[in-house]
Amino acid sequence: MKTTTTVNLNEVVFEAAVKANEQANLAQQDFYNNKLNGREWGCCGFAWVVAKVKGNTKMGKALAAAGFSKHYGGGLQVWMPGRIGTQNIDCNYAGAKKYAEVFKAELLKANLEVEIYADSRMD
Repeated sequence: MKTTTTVNLNEVVFEAAVKANEQANLAQQDFYNNKLNGREWGCCGFAWVVAKVKGNTKMGKALAAAGFSKHYGGGLQVWMPGRIGTQNIDCNYAGAKKYAEVFKAELLKANLEVEIYADSRMD
């Protein structure tokens, strides 16, 4: 992880999470309207974003303050980012992928780097 001393870590992480969630929501809406034709069909499932960060680090505490919680496989997670209310796994995964992409890009602007990725499973 790269850090700079001039960055307010909590503020940067929180703002990145807000932007990422907004973009995840838009990605889900786009998928729902254009790929699913505005209908609820297909496989039911969940999606989330995993950040491979220990919860007791400065970054881990900043992520927890921004809404991340403990992930079963290690690190921290955001469960179902975007939250448009669909059960379609592909739609939920589109939102999670966008969240991870935007979150990582926002942190890189502040010279911060975190291993983050989207994951999913069928219900």
